[in-house]
Amino acid sequence: MVRDVWSTAYATDCPTGPAATKQSTWDRLATSLERQAVTSSLSDATDIALLLSVTSPHSSDWLHALPLSGCGLRLDDRAIHIAVGLGLGANICEPHQCPCGASVDARGLHGLSCRGGNDRSARHHNLNDLVWRAMTRRSCGARQYVVRVSDPLHKFVCVMTS
Repeated sequence: MVRDVWSTAYATDCPTGPAATKQSTWDRLATSLERQAVTSSLSDATDIALLLSVTSPHSSDWLHALPLSGCGLRLDDRAIHIAVGLGLGANICEPHQCPCGASVDARGLHGLSCRGGNDRSARHHNLNDLVWRAMTRRSCGARQYVVRVSDPLHKFVCVMTS
């Protein structure tokens, strides 16, 4: 009875054999099917990139970093608010005009790609470029994934290894 309900709900066969006695087997199957459904329902490239970034391995490792002020590893409440808001795709600011001239929407994504922003953003972009060059020079199999947002002049660049 319960197996029939589960099988109908997820449109797939129930796990069988010794693996069927482990909750993780059932969870893994259900979450992978749910993830496929959510991914296929997204049409906006920004939302797809957001989902892929928050579900990638080690995407939440920053939450386990020790808050050591002396090493610059302590985030203030505002930084955590922005990081979590960006990860959730929530509105984190009021729409406004950036000093570079671009329009910033309520999600605040422009700040991730604006090269005309504050020094921290410029240092971040320079560090991304440095890591990219080092990885390609060492033939680490690095690939850049570029996701363009509504403004073709601004983009997100993620450096990943294979």
